[in-house]
Amino acid sequence: MIAAGVTNILWGPISRRVLVLDGGRHARVYDGRDRSWKDLGIVAEAAWSPDEESLLFVEGGGEESGRSLALWSAQTVQKLCPVGRLGQVAKLAFSADEKRAFLLTGIGGELDVWAMPLPPRPPHPPAGK
Repeated sequence: MIAAGVTNILWGPISRRVLVLDGGRHARVYDGRDRSWKDLGIVAEAAWSPDEESLLFVEGGGEESGRSLALWSAQTVQKLCPVGRLGQVAKLAFSADEKRAFLLTGIGGELDVWAMPLPPRPPHPPAGK
């Protein structure tokens, strides 16, 4: 057993990594290759990149004004934009080339599809760090 009290998971497409959520939507990424964990805090919605090296997610709980769209890659989290500008985020997805994100989001019940460029990935930290 690697985790207890789990309410939901989101497997990476290659099944090396998994996003694990508890009852309070507190999320951690487990990497099966080295058995490491990365804490991401409260996560409302998430999607893996096709190569499983990045995770696009909505961080924060409570009101939309306190949430951010964020990108986890190479063990770092980059905040991309406040969710209050987008409204309720229903779905996230990466483009095939992983250079853009697609968001199904809306304010007041109607949903729109947005596309946004993603920042370049930071370099991977040296092994053992």
